[in-house]
Amino acid sequence: MPASQRVELEAQLAPYRRRHRGVRWTSPDTWHLTLLFLASVPAPRASELVVLADAVARAGEGPYRVRVERGGGRHRRGEGVAWLALSEGADRLMGLAGLAADACPADISGRAPPKRTPSAHLTLVRRADAAVVHDLREQARGPLGVSWLADRLVLVRSHLEPGGARYETLHESPL
Repeated sequence: MPASQRVELEAQLAPYRRRHRGVRWTSPDTWHLTLLFLASVPAPRASELVVLADAVARAGEGPYRVRVERGGGRHRRGEGVAWLALSEGADRLMGLAGLAADACPADISGRAPPKRTPSAHLTLVRRADAAVVHDLREQARGPLGVSWLADRLVLVRSHLEPGGARYETLHESPL
């Protein structure tokens, strides 16, 4: 997500953040669109993921427009999540996710096989409650939405820390 769209969306979310201080908002510098969830991948196998990302990007029919705007989410016992869904570009993102899931070795992590993202969305809140999900869905604190050109796949390593995830870019593949 380009920096200018992060700034724009962060400004749109300001009234939501003020209203819903009890949830854990994700940091704008971590906002991303996920294609595939992997468990911990051993370092010697990371090069396989670089090859995979390049192949999926080449098969992806080039850059495409993305727009996030429709709020959604689910909440249950402190483990809820809230997001903005893609109103444009969802089919392309899910197509890339399918390509990545099909091409990824099932044993890449030595644990559970890779899992394709269940939906095209931008996660905004962890530990979401019913009120924040409702307000984002209804856009109760003002309109939400930004768009940009998705022009690359990025392979990232996630580092789980007390304040949330920190992402390290390992490789970028142009679409």
